[in-house]
Amino acid sequence: MAPMNARGRWQHEQRRGRRSLAPWSMLVPMSMISISFLHAMVSASAASPPSDSHDLIVFATPSPGNRVCTVDVDTKVVNCLTAPPPETGSEDRFPAWSPDGSRIALERHSTAGSFIGCAIYTIKFDGTELTNVSGPTYQCFSRPEWAPDGSKLSFYTSAVVSGTMMRGIDIATPDGSSHAVLASTANCTGTCPFSSHPGIYRVHVDGSNLTLLYEITGFIRNIKWSPQGDRLLFVRDTVDPQVTELWVVNTDGTNATLLQTSPFSGQGFNAAAWAPSGTKIAFDVPPSPDKAGDVFAINPDGSGLANLSQDPAYALTPTWSPDGSRIGFLSGRAIPSSGIFVMDADGLNQAGLQVMGGNPQWSPASGSPPDTSITDSPLNPSNSSSASFAFTSTAAGSTFECQVDDSGF
Repeated sequence: MAPMNARGRWQHEQRRGRRSLAPWSMLVPMSMISISFLHAMVSASAASPPSDSHDLIVFATPSPGNRVCTVDVDTKVVNCLTAPPPETGSEDRFPAWSPDGSRIALERHSTAGSFIGCAIYTIKFDGTELTNVSGPTYQCFSRPEWAPDGSKLSFYTSAVVSGTMMRGIDIATPDGSSHAVLASTANCTGTCPFSSHPGIYRVHVDGSNLTLLYEITGFIRNIKWSPQGDRLLFVRDTVDPQVTELWVVNTDGTNATLLQTSPFSGQGFNAAAWAPSGTKIAFDVPPSPDKAGDVFAINPDGSGLANLSQDPAYALTPTWSPDGSRIGFLSGRAIPSSGIFVMDADGLNQAGLQVMGGNPQWSPASGSPPDTSITDSPLNPSNSSSASFAFTSTAAGSTFECQVDDSGF
């Protein structure tokens, strides 16, 4: 037997859980191209978010100045990261945290002035180093999403070419040094597999290995991998009948489950999101003639539906805290003020953060792995299944997983 290699991996007591490793790939619903990076586990040695980003919610605010800001969940202190866009009719929107919490991607949308279109930017969490990632173009780049290790961004593209709307997915580095087309409907009529088989596809980040995962008609959007990487959550809009549906399907295309149906096509389920544990899904239900709309939770098998917000005013766009204990959302209630609220995962203890905004997203888990050392272990190689090790750590309350051979975690 080879000498033992004892390795520990840190997990904070309240953020336990394992995610299966998988090759980098993305999801492409080809009824209208959309995309999602596969969530993969980043080891404890990876870059950690600054402690200042802990328990922040980033959001797009209409006042002052249509820009992106953060709010501290506990202190309610607001820090606006971007200045009001210089062009009339411009706004910054759809902010997205990098996996390590150090940067935020956003879409800058302009309808007038020197630039008409949409561009993707990144900015540090402290408001410095605003960087144009997509470059100057009259295409529209929108809805940025990060790769699991933060090294790349994907985003929608759309442009009118010879009177026809072309849609696609581009991929770029956060500093804008590299930008490439990943998938596109341009010059694709009758030659691409998705021209005759609409549905959800997977493609590698280099553009290779386009694979149909699940064939389904309709407008497919908001695809999200489960934290474990074994299931997909997505929203489907149909024209006849005009409904919006919330679905879950295994990544091999089996066990497709319709969770909820809304009679309002193109509305609701806009921020359907997995809990970090993968055991719950939070989503918003659109307003109806007798109801303003609420945030609900449901199990991935369709059971356990629960109204969490339960308020006469609307509640939309839920976002989970990194430990899954709380949910942030947008509410229209007037007391104490409309805007971003937080509540426990069961709907209790709802409180307003006293800021107006949309597209809220909770910051990733923060904190660097503690300094760790092995203080006691077998002196010689051993086949014993009861071999024991002792660790010391600079962070009380931490737990560890230890692998004692040369295989991966």
